[in-house]
Amino acid sequence: MTLETLPYSRPMRRGVHAASPGHGVRLARALACGELVVYHQPKLDFRSGNICGTEALLRWQHPKRGLLEPSDFETALYEPRDDLALFSWVLGESLTHCQHWLMRGYALPVSVNVTPHELLHPAFVTVIQQTASHCRLNGLPAFALELVECGPVADLDKAVE
Repeated sequence: MTLETLPYSRPMRRGVHAASPGHGVRLARALACGELVVYHQPKLDFRSGNICGTEALLRWQHPKRGLLEPSDFETALYEPRDDLALFSWVLGESLTHCQHWLMRGYALPVSVNVTPHELLHPAFVTVIQQTASHCRLNGLPAFALELVECGPVADLDKAVE
């Protein structure tokens, strides 16, 4: 598989949107309204030149401002939330994409970002188990969780646990 043939990978428009106040409040509504989109950035094996996996990238298809990149709403992404709805949705979308690729003959693992607040949430492991179970991971390649660098993990012992 090459970069040109990777499903769900599309060119992005850059630098066309300025940040707007109030994204934190609107992010949950965007999720509920189906305005969020998961794209995939290929990971390359430099020795072979082949794609060896992907990283899930969240974008917001804003109804008035067009496609927003995380830099336009990253403050809202990293705010502590009471639930894991956004993380669960991104993980579920990513695993669903993996299923589609597998049906086309491409076994590609995917990496999904996780914030320190999500990692420390009491339901974190349960949400992963439920999402993976719902996506029926039979035959799917592994997925990885990558801790985003948005600040220190307040309780490192709890995170390791």
